[in-house]
Order: sequence, then structure tokens, then C-alpha cells
Amino acid sequence: MKGKDVYKANVAVTLAIVPSKLNSEDLVVYVYSGDTLVGSKRVTAEGLKENGGKVIIENVVLENGATVRFDLSGTQH
Repeated sequence: MKGKDVYKANVAVTLAIVPSKLNSEDLVVYVYSGDTLVGSKRVTAEGLKENGGKVIIENVVLENGATVRFDLSGTQH
């Protein structure tokens, strides 16, 4: 952590990762805060390979008003 400001906040979220309806080889990552959909990102298999298995979902506003960025990594099988 840089700087001296540290914040404690509830950033509980649920991620739902499902095959894309447009192309079954692609995925869609949905981010829920409670029952509210607060972000989503379509991830192509090719894009996942090009980015070294990393997915970034930026500017997600949670129910408590906090804005967060998700850096996810993994592999698609």
C-alpha cells in the first residue's frame, strides 16, 4: 500500500462467469453487489491469451457508493 490512508469498507461482491450468448468460446463476467448488477465485461478467449490471463473491470460502483477496480486473472479451459 502506498501512502498512509487506509480505508476499511465492505466490498462484498458476487461474480457470475457465464458463456457469452454471442460466442460460446467467450465469457461474460457479471459483478453483483447484493442483488444489483454493478458491472460486467465480455472476455474473448483470444483477449484473455493476449493479456496473459488478466481481466480488468474498472469503475464499478458498489451499493455503498465505493468505486472499485477488479483485476482478475486465470485461465479458460
